[in-house]
Amino acid sequence: MARQKTLSNRVLRDAGLPVARQRVVQDPAQACAAAKALGFPVVIKPMDQDGGRGVVADLRDEEELKAAFPVAAAHGDAVLIEPHCPGRDYRLVVFNGELFWALERVPGGVTGDGVQTVRQLVDALNAEPTRRPVRGAPLYPLTWDKTAQELLARQGLDGNAIPDHGAFVQLRRTASVTAGGTPVAVPVEAVHPDNRDLAVGAARALNLDLAGVDVLTDDIETSWRVDGGLICEVNAQPSLGATTGPHLYTEILDGLIEGNGRIPIHVLVGPSAHSPVPEICLQALRADGLAVGLASSAGAWVGGHQRSIDGCGSAIASRAVLCDPEAEALLVVLQDDHFLSNGLPFDRCDSVIICGVNIEPSAGRAGNDVSVILRELLSHLLPACTGTVHTLADSGVAPQDVPRLLGSIGRHA
Repeated sequence: MARQKTLSNRVLRDAGLPVARQRVVQDPAQACAAAKALGFPVVIKPMDQDGGRGVVADLRDEEELKAAFPVAAAHGDAVLIEPHCPGRDYRLVVFNGELFWALERVPGGVTGDGVQTVRQLVDALNAEPTRRPVRGAPLYPLTWDKTAQELLARQGLDGNAIPDHGAFVQLRRTASVTAGGTPVAVPVEAVHPDNRDLAVGAARALNLDLAGVDVLTDDIETSWRVDGGLICEVNAQPSLGATTGPHLYTEILDGLIEGNGRIPIHVLVGPSAHSPVPEICLQALRADGLAVGLASSAGAWVGGHQRSIDGCGSAIASRAVLCDPEAEALLVVLQDDHFLSNGLPFDRCDSVIICGVNIEPSAGRAGNDVSVILRELLSHLLPACTGTVHTLADSGVAPQDVPRLLGSIGRHA
């Protein structure tokens, strides 16, 4: 809905939010008729694009509108005509119902130093290493083209003019970064509560957990109700901006993923067929309210339901649990040596409990002593354990034997 501009405009309008009037047109003649009805100046844009593609703003007469029509039409069969809303261009990023980040998008242009010409200022701006003509660059070059020259003429300037120190010379009709615009971070606390609620309401109306709400208003610190601002559009996949908020990516991921993004993994090594330890551990994890995945040589179960073929081996069963989005914990009952031939199914685990020496060797290892197999298994498991290693008293393995079995490999407690 957010990408389809006419639909999102209607949804936002139905939600009681301020949006621009729109007309869908198919050709330059319809565009001119719509502009007359809406009133110049107008904005022309593709109906279903984002990222500023094909948008031309502040068109003041039919001649300018006809010249801009092919720019928008190149991105789709139908284009939109809207009244041009004067004001500054702000991007308000909403995440999970709260204003998360704010920035002002300054249109492409240069700031005078009282010494250099406009052309020299443009060349100096484009020489900045962050401005590169490649998709995904933090900033884009400011192209010296017909649009720049037309806007210069409006301001009574040309490429050889020397702007006063501190004077801003606008060379683009829109504030899109891809058109040479520059994002400037705005403190979230500086955003007026009405403007914050406006952005949050837009994201809620379109059912977006993450949204970039573009607001046109004279000053983000003043209520849109006073300045007469409106929502230009809503982006469902907003660029967060490596130049203004590189920290946002981590914060958003932290907000989407519980804990550290992992489920607890516990490994029971060599319990006997009659050992109560697996059941005790299983019930303890369930008591914490977790949907436990159980993996053993017999197969994989999640929440008491089998999720694998019979007798698949502990390594494959463990992977089956880890692939199941319903599993909130993994308990591995290790009674075979499949980890040695298949590799560990995880890069780390939370605990290892040595219950006994009941390891069934595979056909290729049938002649090996169980202690040899156990040593090899532990040499892989213990370095991957980020928690503690426990050795049960009746396991047949003395705690003091663990260092001897492993030498200097891994952790032990």
